[in-house]
Amino acid sequence: MAKQITFQFKELAAVLARESGVRKGHWGLYVRFGLGAGNVPQSQDELFPAAIVPIVELGIQEFEAPNSLTVDAATLDAKTDEEGAPEDALLVRPDATARARSPK
Repeated sequence: MAKQITFQFKELAAVLARESGVRKGHWGLYVRFGLGAGNVPQSQDELFPAAIVPIVELGIQEFEAPNSLTVDAATLDAKTDEEGAPEDALLVRPDATARARSPK
């Protein structure tokens, strides 16, 4: 039997903000969707056009004001190593640099 563990949007934002090392600002969940299409069989003789909407990217983005998706990064506990020291080396990964995007 498959097991599931679910999270609220704010919980995911908190985990991702802590992992990213942000220490100030209101950060919330960010999801970028893709769009594809195909013909999907309903039976052996019937096909229907269908939209396929994959999640392409998942992350966090900074918001100007708090809302139902955000956490205040200043209130999050800093990520620490086993000895209790901050993990400064992991604060920003090269592949996790912020990219500004215009709404499409």
